[in-house]
Amino acid sequence: MTNIWLFRIAVTILFINCFLVYDSLPNSLFTSKELGLGLAAGICCILTALKVFNLGSTKIKVKVIDILVFAILFLLPISDLLFNKDGNNTSKILNQINFGICYFSIRILSIGIRQVFLIKTIIVAFLILLCCNLIIAAAQYFSIMSSCHTNFSVTGMFFNPAPFAILIAMLLSIVGILIVNSLFRNNYFILLFYCILVCIAVFFLINCMSRSAWLGSFFGLLIACLYYFNEAQIKISTSTRKLSLSAFILLFPAFVYWLYYLKEASSIGRLLIWNVTALMLKENWLFGVGIGNFAPKYIFYQAKFFEENDLNIQKYGNLAGDVRYAFNDAIQIFCETGIFGLLIFVLIIALCGKQIFKSLNKGSSYRSIFNYCIFSGLLTVIIAGASSYPLTILPLAILFWFMIAVSVSMNTEAKISFNTKVYFLKTLLPILLFTAGISHAYYGFIKLKAYLHWTSITFEKDDIFEINDLLMLYSALNTEPNYLNRIASYYIKNGHYLKAIPYLQRATKFSPYKGFYYALGNCQEKIGNYREAKMNYTLIEKAIPNLIKPKYLLAKLCYKHGDFTQFRILSTKAIMFVPKIDSEEVMEMKEELVILQNTLDSVANFLP
Repeated sequence: MTNIWLFRIAVTILFINCFLVYDSLPNSLFTSKELGLGLAAGICCILTALKVFNLGSTKIKVKVIDILVFAILFLLPISDLLFNKDGNNTSKILNQINFGICYFSIRILSIGIRQVFLIKTIIVAFLILLCCNLIIAAAQYFSIMSSCHTNFSVTGMFFNPAPFAILIAMLLSIVGILIVNSLFRNNYFILLFYCILVCIAVFFLINCMSRSAWLGSFFGLLIACLYYFNEAQIKISTSTRKLSLSAFILLFPAFVYWLYYLKEASSIGRLLIWNVTALMLKENWLFGVGIGNFAPKYIFYQAKFFEENDLNIQKYGNLAGDVRYAFNDAIQIFCETGIFGLLIFVLIIALCGKQIFKSLNKGSSYRSIFNYCIFSGLLTVIIAGASSYPLTILPLAILFWFMIAVSVSMNTEAKISFNTKVYFLKTLLPILLFTAGISHAYYGFIKLKAYLHWTSITFEKDDIFEINDLLMLYSALNTEPNYLNRIASYYIKNGHYLKAIPYLQRATKFSPYKGFYYALGNCQEKIGNYREAKMNYTLIEKAIPNLIKPKYLLAKLCYKHGDFTQFRILSTKAIMFVPKIDSEEVMEMKEELVILQNTLDSVANFLP
C-alpha cells in the first residue's frame, strides 16, 4: 500500500501544476508554474528516496528509452550549461533537468505496484484533471471566475486558450477510449458520465478556436475508433481499408485547407516563423542556439529575413512581432539543442510509439485500455505540437514526460538492471535523492522569497535603500528580464545611464521584448553612443516592420546628432508610414516629427 500511495502523491503533485497561479508573483502564470515544477521535482526526489529505501531486493531496470531521456533531459542541458559561449538561460535549463527528475521519479515509483492499481490510479488522475479543468472553464465562461487573457473568455489556468485547448484535446482523446470500453462492458451509468464530459469538453474545445488542438484531437479520437474495431472484433477487408485510406488521402488535405483559411492571418504568421527559423537552423543546425535561447535569438534572424527581400516585408510585414515560440515542438528542439537533440527526441517518440503499438492488444484488458489511452494522449500532443508549442508549456510538458514514463514502465523490455542490494543503492541512492529533494525545495523557497520581496519594493521616494534591496536579489533573479529591467528603470529615472545599460543588455539575452531595445537605445543616446543606439533601433525596425516607433526614434536620433539630411528622409518615411495599429501615440509621434521638420524649414528660411 505504501508503494501506491507514494505514486499517487507524486502524480497529484505533478498534475497540480496545471492549476498554479499566484497573482502576487510577477508574471504570475509563468512564474507560479516554474516554481511549482521545481517544488514538484524536489518532492518527487524525496518520495523516490523513500521508495528506494523500502524496495528490498527488487531490481531497478534501465531501458533504452531511459538512456535517451537521460541524454536529452540531463546530458544536453548540463553540456549547454558548461559549453555554451553565447550565454545560458539557467532557468530554462533547470526546467529541463526538473522534467528529467520527474520522469525518473515516476519510473522508480511505479516499480513493484500491481498493474491494475497503477492503471486505475493513472486513469482516475486523468479524469479528475479533466473535470477540474472543465469546472474552471465553465466558471470563466459564465464570468464567475476571471479569464487569464483579456481577449478570451476561457483560457483555464493558461496565458491564452491554445495550451488549454491542447490539454482538453489530450484528455478528451483519453476519455474517448474509456467511452468505448464502457460501451462494451455495459457500464451505462459510467458511459453517461463520460458522454457528459465529452460534450462539455467539445464545447470548450470549439470555443477556444485552437486549430492545433482540433487536429490533435482528430488523430487522438482515431485511436478510439481503432480500439472500437478491436473490441467489436470487426475485421476490415482489404478493399475497405484501401477505400478508407483513399478517402482519408482525399479529405484530410481539404480539412487542413479549411483550418488554414479559418484563421488565415495566423496561418501566414506561422509560415513567417518557420521561414525565419530556417535561417536560424542554417547557422546553428549542429549544436543549436542553447536551451531557452530561441526567443531572444529569433528577433535577429527575423530582421535578417526582412532585410533579404522587400517581398518578404510585403507578404509578412504586418504579421511580425517579438515571437517566443517556433510553433512546432520538433523545430524548437532542433533550434535549441541542434541535430543531436532532435535525433534523440525523435528516437524517444519512435521507440515509445513502437512499443505501445506492439502492446495495444496484449496482456489484460486493463493493460490494453491503458496502452490505448497513453497512445491516444501522446499522439494528440505530438500532432498538436506540429503547429503549436505544447512542450514549451510546463504543465503540458510534465504530462508528456509523465505519459512517456508510465508507458516505458508498462511496456518496454529492460536492457540493464541493478539490484537494490548491490552497488550501495540501498543506502547511497536514497541519500542522494533526499539531498537533491531538500536542495530543490530550498532553492524554490529562496526564489519564491526573492520574487515576493521584489514585488514589495517601490521607488516612490527614490530611496537608495530600495535599489540596494533589489540588487541583493540578483543571484536568485538574474535570468528574469523584467527584474533586470526594473533595476535599469531605476537608474534611468535617476540619470545613471551607464549603470542601466548592463542590466538592459542582459535582459535582451532572455527576452525579445522590443521595449528593452528602445530603453537600451535611449541610454546609449544619453551617453553619446549614437552608433550603438542606432543599431538597437534599426534591429527593431527591420525585425518588426509594422511598427512606427523605431522609425520615429531613428529620425529623432539623426536630428539630435545633427544629421538633418538623413532626418528629413527618415521623418518623411515615418510620417507617411501606415502602422499595423493606429493610435493616439502614433499621431503624437507623427506630429512631433512634423514640428521638427517645420523648425528646420524655419531656420533654413532665415539663413542667407
